[in-house]
Amino acid sequence: MKLPRKLTLVDHADFQEVREKGKSTASKHLVLAALPKPELDHFRYALITSKKAGKAHERNHIRRLLRATLVEIGDQIHPGHHLVFIARWRAKEATYAEIKKDVLYLTRKLKLRSQ
Repeated sequence: MKLPRKLTLVDHADFQEVREKGKSTASKHLVLAALPKPELDHFRYALITSKKAGKAHERNHIRRLLRATLVEIGDQIHPGHHLVFIARWRAKEATYAEIKKDVLYLTRKLKLRSQ
């Protein structure tokens, strides 16, 4: 399954709003910022991987791992949120299991999904 295009955040203003008004928490490999948007019937997400996270192929790999995790657990995430995932420099060394564990931890910590 592929994530539909309507789930991605693309406007810079949306990113800024999530970073300024939303809540954030961090794990070893990721930072997650979330902002409630009750008018949405789904969640929207963005993936940020700066050059600190590695070369282009490493950043692409991190994004692929994050998208695969969202495909797998996306139905567990409560609708009506904007989510911004920011990869830390350690993420380039992480496996899929570690990324998934971090996403599960962060979404649970911000109460974005049920146990």
